[in-house]
Amino acid sequence: MIGTQESALRTEHSIGPRRLGLLLFVSSESLVFLSVIAMYVSGNHQGHPNPQESLSAGRMIPFSVALWLSSAAIWRASVSVGRGSQRGMRLWLGVTVVLGAIFLAGELNEWLELFGEQVTAASNVWASAFFTLTGIHGMHVIVGLLMMLALFGASFRNPIPHSGESSLELISLYWHFVDGLWVLIYGVVYFWSAFLGG
Repeated sequence: MIGTQESALRTEHSIGPRRLGLLLFVSSESLVFLSVIAMYVSGNHQGHPNPQESLSAGRMIPFSVALWLSSAAIWRASVSVGRGSQRGMRLWLGVTVVLGAIFLAGELNEWLELFGEQVTAASNVWASAFFTLTGIHGMHVIVGLLMMLALFGASFRNPIPHSGESSLELISLYWHFVDGLWVLIYGVVYFWSAFLGG
């Protein structure tokens, strides 16, 4: 019995081919984001438009909190599967999708406000770096939400297994990556450059 439990634990925490593929993908995406962040940090933030007059660190806080809370929600979805509750998994997966959609709505609203102020990616170096960085991140959020919606639908046909290689666990890893990136992006774009005037 103990041997069976140890074997199950090793299987759950081992890195299989699907998880390894995702980790390699996330690593390559991290390099992309780091290069765009470096472009943002090294860019000229003077002149018009600039982050100090165009961005509000406080305006994105509620939407950022929604995205960060979604990490806890998708973790709860995984816990529900571990307890054998497909219904609980769907509930928490749905909560994750709603929180992610709230974040996207906030980001879209900010873009529309900037467009209304005639601030576009073509305005200057800062604006180009800002829209590139937040746009790439937004695309990753959209991809994550689409994967979760597909998984939600598929779970009615086939129960999601409790496994480190399951689609839920892989999507969860991806989502934690996207959420973690926003911590860095928010810190650089809103807190450092807008609030502190970096």
